Amino acid sequence: LKEPTIHRIVYSLQKKGARFDFEFTVKKEEKKTVFSGELSERLIRLANNGYLKQFIIVDPAYQSLYIYVYKISEKGAGVIGKPRVSAKDIKIIDEAVKRIHGFIKKEKAKQALRKEVAFLG
Repeated sequence: LKEPTIHRIVYSLQKKGARFDFEFTVKKEEKKTVFSGELSERLIRLANNGYLKQFIIVDPAYQSLYIYVYKISEKGAGVIGKPRVSAKDIKIIDEAVKRIHGFIKKEKAKQALRKEVAFLG
């Protein structure tokens, strides 16, 4: 996941009641952007400790040069099976993951349709 996406997801989960306790800066310009320095530092620590893999990619956006992308490592996947999260937070997170999964499926279907239209056109 791109780091800004992680920030938006965690911000959204906190707004719904999950207790992550990160402070966010919210900017409402063209697109609503959210950022937490604490979350960014935590992601870097998790990568340095081997729980996440950190990649740097060129960002196609006009205003930035690169962006961090994170992927869970095998070590991180092993920890996920042993959550230390309350049942309420797990429910909030599970609901958000289902919505995100549904969004991804819709986007993939749209991309497939665009490819088919381009092929036929």
